[in-house]
Parts: sequence; structure tokens; C-alpha cells
Amino acid sequence: MQRRTRLIALMFVMLVAVLFRTVGLGSVPLGLDPDEALNGNQGFEAAQTHEYRVFYPLNNGREGLFINLIGVSESAFGTGLAGLRIPAAVIGSLTVLFVFLLGELMVGWRAALFGSFLLATSFWHVTVSRTAFRAILMPLLLTASLYLLLKAFRANSKSARLWWAAAGGLLYGLGFHSYIAYRISPLVAITFACAELWRRRRSGDSPRPWAVVMAVWGGAAVVAALPMVHYFVHHPADFSGRMNELSVLHRAHPARALWNGTRAAVMQFNVRGDSDWGLNISCAPLLLWPVGVLFVLGVALAVWAVVRRKAEAIAAALLLVWLVVMLAPTAISGDTSALRTLGTVAPVFLLTGWAAAWIYARLRWRVARVLLVALMLATGGVEAYRYFGVWAHSPGTARDLHAQAVREGLMLNELPLDTPRYVVVDRDDDDLHLAYRNVDGTQIALPYTGGDIVLLTRQHRVPAFLFEDEAAHTRFPSGSVLVQMYPSKGFFAGLERAGVRLHTAERDGVPYAVIE
Repeated sequence: MQRRTRLIALMFVMLVAVLFRTVGLGSVPLGLDPDEALNGNQGFEAAQTHEYRVFYPLNNGREGLFINLIGVSESAFGTGLAGLRIPAAVIGSLTVLFVFLLGELMVGWRAALFGSFLLATSFWHVTVSRTAFRAILMPLLLTASLYLLLKAFRANSKSARLWWAAAGGLLYGLGFHSYIAYRISPLVAITFACAELWRRRRSGDSPRPWAVVMAVWGGAAVVAALPMVHYFVHHPADFSGRMNELSVLHRAHPARALWNGTRAAVMQFNVRGDSDWGLNISCAPLLLWPVGVLFVLGVALAVWAVVRRKAEAIAAALLLVWLVVMLAPTAISGDTSALRTLGTVAPVFLLTGWAAAWIYARLRWRVARVLLVALMLATGGVEAYRYFGVWAHSPGTARDLHAQAVREGLMLNELPLDTPRYVVVDRDDDDLHLAYRNVDGTQIALPYTGGDIVLLTRQHRVPAFLFEDEAAHTRFPSGSVLVQMYPSKGFFAGLERAGVRLHTAERDGVPYAVIE
């Protein structure tokens, strides 16, 4: 009966996780970070040409696995917001599952259940699961690979051990194709392996079969990571470029910068989080305050277990090491980051679940336990409101996710295919570095947000782009539609004064002009 109850509870958690990550995926948020658009554009081009890359050098360099997955998704579901973000939604949902599976092995099923539910509804993780940033791959591959490693150590048959080890190693090696912060993860994997070997040695087991497990796991990891290693051997600048740009060690006062970065990294969970509205309700902590309190209690319980050498000391030590190691990239960068901190997702929510389970076990009255479960469910409701009710409709979110450019792209898609269309950009924009070939074959350096329009119109009719100072001297075909990427009140009036015959209108919040 208890096993059936666990399965039903896990199914409920997974249903919640999937719903939080997929409801309205094609319209919420109605915006697109230019980095997402670049991933989508390059992924789609890779899928069309079948030239998938291990590493994409543009935009400070990005590992290729997630971009290639986006290309496959766009080939199946189109280049709209949903097609772009489906991979992240699937990956985020699977992360919830593997956090539960790993937690069940490490801290018990009840702690794993509490932790996975809080992760399923976490504003922090839901937000990244509904965007197209490659960092979402990092917690899944790290958590799943460590889970399979533990399964290999605890399997009863030799063949099962080898299969689990090979699968876990392959997933772990793929992690090096995910996100730059993953590169520090060997410290976590080595700690897990050493802890299991020590545990087996204490129980009197022969070391030979467990050495074979590690050899298989490590060999599979090397095989999976080898294409990335090969790329960096031939392109060493791509390996260190982004790290050198972010690292506090290259600043005027590195020790002070590292201290400030460490403090910011620690405080982001409960005090001050990411300031980017595209990923957070600006500067809000990554954890809702009741969850944050449980997290602090979980850390305290883990430290106490290690100091007092309790039965759960090994699991506690592993979670603490994982937390500290994967928090290091954020500390070294010198500021908070909802993306770089994703490597801590599993230990953060397993420690939080541990604290919730600890409280649950000490509540003697059934009513008190029901109230605790109700509180957990209530946090999910609050997080849903924060995401779908507050953040998704905030002017700050619309600004940082360039909702206007998305509305323009969607509006252009509604025009008849034979309608000539132009998007006017500002030559003085400070961010003119996205090279794009116009429909007439000419090259133009677009503002970075131009990639949003290019992506959304790819499977309809991509507009021609021109600069504002060129518009008055351009001979537009009759019936052409002009959209200004950054709308200004006097632009169309200025064209009329210059002799361009047009009439203006507005659709779905997008002002435009039709050439007569």
C-alpha cells in the first residue's frame, strides 16, 4: 500500500511539474530574450542544413547540445515561441523526476517527495524551464548521472551494475555539452564516487567490482565528452574566453570581488536574487520565503548530521559538497545569476525537502501534518500566481524580454504572404552586432533584438531590414508595410514630410505604416 501511495504522490508531483512548464507555453511569457532567439535561429539553421555543431562561437561561445535540440524541436513544431521552448519544458520536467529518484536513494522518499514538489512549483526553475537557455540542461544531466551512478553501486547483479554505470557515465559526459558552469562538476562526481567506495569498503565488500563500476562510468563519460574536448583542443580561445570575461580574478581587486561575489551567491536564495526581469521578479530571492526558511533549516540539519556523525552523515556531506561546488561559478562571476546557479537545484531542494520531512516526522497530531502538507501545496499556488499573474504581465518582464519585437514579428506573420514588409532599425543603436543577410542578399548589422523578428517570421516571410536614415530615400512597392523596431511617435510623420505617401494604423499594439 505504501508503494502505491508513493507512486500516486510522484505522479501528482510530475503532473504539477508538467503543467507549470507547459500551460500557455506559446504565449507566456510573450517576449523573447535575444539570446534565446539566437539559439533558435542557429538551431533551426543547423536542423535545415544538418550541420549540427558541438560548439557555436557567436555570443561569447555556447555549447551546442541544447541549440541542436532546439533545432529538432523547431523542425517538428515550428519556429514560434512554443517550438523554441519545448526542449526546456521537457528537460525541466525530467529534472523534477530525477531529483525525486536521487533523493529517494539519499534522504528517503518523503524528503524526496517534498523536495521534488517544491522544485516542480519553484518560480526560479519554472521560469528557466519556459525559456530557451542552455543552462537548463545542467541540473538534469548532473542529477540523472549521479542517480545512475548510485544505482550502479547498489545493483545486485553484475550486468545491471555495468548498464547503470554506462548510462550514467554517458549522461555525465553529455553535461560538458550543456553549460560552462558544468565544468566544475567533476569535484561533485569524484566526491560521490569516493563516498560510495568508502561505504563499500567499510561494509567489507571486495573493491574490485566497484572499481569496475567506476571505470565503466568514467570511460562512458570520457566518450561522451570527447567531441567537446576535441573542439577545445583545436579552439583553445573558445574554452577560456567567457570564463576570463566573467571571472573576478581578472578584476582590479580580485580578493574583494571574490568575497562580494560569494556573499551575493549565498544571499540570492533568501535575500537578493537576480536583477534581470527576464529571469526573475527583479532582485526577488530565488526561493519563496517559507521555502527559503526550510532550505536554511535543511543546511543546518545536514551540518549537524555531519558533525555528529549520524546515520545520514554521508548523504548530508554529499549534498553540502554539491551545493558549495556548484555555487562556486556564481561566486567567481561576482554577482547573482538564476542561470549559473542552476547547478545547485538538486541539493537546494533535497535539503529543503529533508527539512520538511524532519518537521513532518516530529508532528504527532494528524491535523498538524495535514496543515504542513497544505502549506507545501499553498507555496505552489503562490508560485503559480507569482509567475502567471505577476511576472508574466509585468512591464519589466516585457521590457527585458523585448515583448514589442515579438509582437511585431507576430503581427507581420498575419499579413498576406505577397505583402512586401520592412522593419526599420536605428543605426545609432549601441548593440548593432547581429549580422543578417537581407532578402535581397545585402548584409545588415541588426540590433540584437532583430533576431527575435527573424526567428518568428522564418516560416512565413522574413521582412527586409533597413536603417531609419535610408527609409526616406527608399522606393517602396505599393502596399508595403513598414514597422519600426523601436517605435517613436514622429518617425512616420517624418517620412510623410519627406514625400513618402502612407497611412498609419495599429494592430495588436504594433504601430505600422502602409505605403500608398
